[in-house]
Amino acid sequence: MAQVQSQQPDPLAPFKEQLRKLAEETGPIKCPSREMFTVRGQLITARYLCNEVAQIGAGHYIPHLRQATSLALKLALQMLYNKDGVNAFKLIPTGLLYMLYTFKQPDITISLIVPHRNLYSDLVTMLSLTIALEDYAKGFLETVEGRDVYMLLIGVETEGMTDILFAFGLMNDLRENEFLPLVTKSYVTTNYTGLTINGFDEVTFSISPIHLENETFDLGMLIAEAIRKSKLRLWVLKDPSLGKIFVQAV
Repeated sequence: MAQVQSQQPDPLAPFKEQLRKLAEETGPIKCPSREMFTVRGQLITARYLCNEVAQIGAGHYIPHLRQATSLALKLALQMLYNKDGVNAFKLIPTGLLYMLYTFKQPDITISLIVPHRNLYSDLVTMLSLTIALEDYAKGFLETVEGRDVYMLLIGVETEGMTDILFAFGLMNDLRENEFLPLVTKSYVTTNYTGLTINGFDEVTFSISPIHLENETFDLGMLIAEAIRKSKLRLWVLKDPSLGKIFVQAV
């Protein structure tokens, strides 16, 4: 008589429950017009819905822009340390710090997204999340979709290892800081020079290349605050040499 295999408990069940409560706390996104405004810089690409940020992404194969992305992340870590001292290291997985400071040219991907329904960036984020977490990813994006919750993804890849930090928090916590850059399009259009193009279905603002240093600093500041004000954090390390994936709520 064949024995029935007992299902293994989901190791991230408590984390998913906390994420569900976070989504309930923040409520739905309010943007009936779905007006889209896209900002294209040298380092960042940001999309806004109803004047508020829906997605920011950074990460390039061009050498000097790869260096800028790496610098933005190191600036974020330095800002965290300046504010929180040694407590800042509790916010960042030690594996991520190790990869950042041990390897000279790691591939770094940074994205901050508020998962709106039917926004193209949701598909990109879902793909990244699924690849990073494999089977653990089921239900994560669906939980916060349509809610005013930001999801920050920082990925560092080098020598076959992939280290990814996910952080979730209330978008209002970022908007409350009047000095926080790139949260509303008014900041970008008043503090950067560029060219505005009215297209068929959206408006695009292209930042002048002379602002790369400003973009790097602003991205670092935004990432620091997104980590610092996050309510939930998840760390994923994939090590092909061991054939293992490590997932830990931090």
